[in-house]
Amino acid sequence: MTAVISNSSLIDGLDVVVQEPSSQKEEIAYLKATARESYDQMETVRERFLELLHHHKHERQYKKRTEIALEMVQQIEREGQFPDANYAFDNGVLTLELTRFIESCNKHWVSEIERSRNIQWYGEWRRVDSIAAELRQEHPESFRHVQVRCRNGEMKDYCVYTKKVRLKRYGRK
Repeated sequence: MTAVISNSSLIDGLDVVVQEPSSQKEEIAYLKATARESYDQMETVRERFLELLHHHKHERQYKKRTEIALEMVQQIEREGQFPDANYAFDNGVLTLELTRFIESCNKHWVSEIERSRNIQWYGEWRRVDSIAAELRQEHPESFRHVQVRCRNGEMKDYCVYTKKVRLKRYGRK
């Protein structure tokens, strides 16, 4: 997970959080496979107890990427170094808790959304991908061309359509 501040001339990293993939399923499978009916020797009880404690520790340490993103935004706001900055993030961290926190700081946010998400389009709930296909075919002039400089310096071209719509749970965006 990476937090970056950027404007038209600068892209600068603020924070990076690297987390090992969760091995909870494997740990649980191991614990189930090595369980015994009874433990007669104190040493085997102690070893088993340590295995269970390690599993519990790993379970408590692991955070979902949505939790990490929220913690990053909370830290950025707590430190107050970017009072006029708004937020942009991908759909992998889009949660109601994150957006409500950002809005509670009187800031704006923008995010990608999944193609399958339903949005309110002229009074009815429709899938984003069907609306995009319709717009491309019937109103290609509605799209504008933008070039975006990526973190690696590479330039990418996008055709963008912007409109304020209503998202379920998130309100108008």
